Amino acid sequence: RSTPSNSSAASDVYKRQGEGKLLLPRIAFCDDAAGTEVLGANIVEAHVRHQTPLVVAKGHGVFALGESVEHAYTCCVIAEHECRLWYHLMMAGFEQPNHRK
Repeated sequence: RSTPSNSSAASDVYKRQGEGKLLLPRIAFCDDAAGTEVLGANIVEAHVRHQTPLVVAKGHGVFALGESVEHAYTCCVIAEHECRLWYHLMMAGFEQPNHRK
């Protein structure tokens, strides 16, 4: 059985500058193979370590925790908006591809 990864992929966090930061200050990132216990453990680790309700599992999608289903869904919508904004800024040359802190 594998254990949660201690690599940087399990602890990446993106702090944004846009208006979405008011409701979702941080977006955490993690990864591992789909359907593995390690991926699940990395998601939980990222939620706890970065104190954020939203984690993006690279190559899989978003995982959100919320006070309600509506709150978790709102976090997902904010994350999608922020990712689109970041992508367009990056393509226009205003953001660097590795803008994680």
